[in-house]
Amino acid sequence: MRALPKVRTTTDFSPRSVARFAEALRLGPIGHSGHRPGRPARRDMGGSHMGEDQRTDGWRVLSSRPIYESRWVTVGLSEVVLPSGQHFEHHTVRMPAAAMAVVLSPDRRHVLLSWRHRFVPDIWNYELPGGLLEDDEPPEQTIARELVEETGYRVGTITPLVTFEPMVGMVSSPHHVFLAEGTERVAEPVEADEGTFEWVALDEVRQLIIDGKILNSGTLVGLLHVLALDPGEHSP
Repeated sequence: MRALPKVRTTTDFSPRSVARFAEALRLGPIGHSGHRPGRPARRDMGGSHMGEDQRTDGWRVLSSRPIYESRWVTVGLSEVVLPSGQHFEHHTVRMPAAAMAVVLSPDRRHVLLSWRHRFVPDIWNYELPGGLLEDDEPPEQTIARELVEETGYRVGTITPLVTFEPMVGMVSSPHHVFLAEGTERVAEPVEADEGTFEWVALDEVRQLIIDGKILNSGTLVGLLHVLALDPGEHSP
């Protein structure tokens, strides 16, 4: 069995990196505490810091039942009680977790993207390579497998960037985003319907986003993360 790529598990979140993140997103400089200078940290009406665990104010789920199930999606209805006392049924959607990667060229000046059509919103856009986790497959193994299947490239290192939920109010579908480097072409792609892959200059990515050529949430999160924080610069 071929060894998986080395997985890096550290990312630098130093004040310098955070400041670069803010600048890249055009939010102005932010302090080490995560809020803008001259503005107090946000607090709720009870005096606790915003973002702290507020489990006493969570939604209570009284019951849940599926109304449609398949390999790809489970749609359900949950009876919930809100902190305000409202009581109603809420739709839920659960989908498999996904993994995707920002694959950089050896000179770190280009990123591997696929130009492809998405029929549900009927759009064409650039996307990162990636796919759904199979059974209990670790996301690092998923992205290593998908890269070879979709692009024909094996990578030397895989660094976790972030895990996020793309539609957190109703949908559960964890998206694991990685940085992949050390590309080696080892095969021809075996998946024929994943669009056309090309090496796109990182310098062009900001304009592609502005022009609406990158619309996929995982692709936006991954590319903006790399452009803002450039984790490779701080890797050991």
